[in-house]
Amino acid sequence: MSIYNFSLKGMRKAFKDFRKTAYGKLIFLITYVGPLILFIAGTSLTVYGLVNTETEVLTYGLIVLGAFVLFFILANAFYYSEVRHFCDANKSAKASTKKVAKKSTKKGKK
Repeated sequence: MSIYNFSLKGMRKAFKDFRKTAYGKLIFLITYVGPLILFIAGTSLTVYGLVNTETEVLTYGLIVLGAFVLFFILANAFYYSEVRHFCDANKSAKASTKKVAKKSTKKGKK
């Protein structure tokens, strides 16, 4: 079954299964650490620029917050594509184990 045919419950299960793997944890860390750092830096610079009324620092803070939004969108797209690949790989792995199980039961019957 394609990930595009999942119900809401199926999608939640797919994300939960992906989060439990070591690969899923690594992808989450790689994907969201960059945007988190950009958000913290942008917020800090913006608040500092607002408090001290320095327009140059405020401009840099707003630019960094804009970069955060861009990188966050890209990070979500990458993470969701990895979940899709994970579901496709699980589907093919389940299909191959079913074929092996069917062959072994046929051999046992002879």
